Formats: sequence, C-alpha cells, structure tokens
Amino acid sequence: MNLQFDSERIKALRRGLGLTQKQLADRVGVTQPAIAQWETGPGQPTGALVLEKLLRLEGELPEREEVKA
Repeated sequence: MNLQFDSERIKALRRGLGLTQKQLADRVGVTQPAIAQWETGPGQPTGALVLEKLLRLEGELPEREEVKA
C-alpha cells in the first residue's frame, strides 16, 4: 500500500470523486488551503487520521463498520 500522496495523486483522487478542494477538505478534516497546497506545492498530507481518510476515499482501505454497544 502506497502511503505517499503527491500532488498528482491528490488531484486525481479529488477529480475522480468529482469533488471541489473544499469538499475534499471537509471529508478529510483539513482546510481548503491545505488541499490547494498539497495539489500545487511540495507539501504533502501528514498524520495517521488524514492518511487513513485519503486511503478510504481512494478505496485502498475498506470503510469501518459502526460498533454498536
């Protein structure tokens, strides 16, 4: 599993899902400027939760099932 999200991979994921930068940001839990920076600059997403959400959106990880008490 590739955990490296470069600018082209982020753009391809967002466009493939038909999302705006703001919509992707909302789904991942970051700001729209962060997405813009990831797509245009040397910056890349960091943090386990952000990477996990990106991998789930990409289909690399299955969605979690809700745990019912």
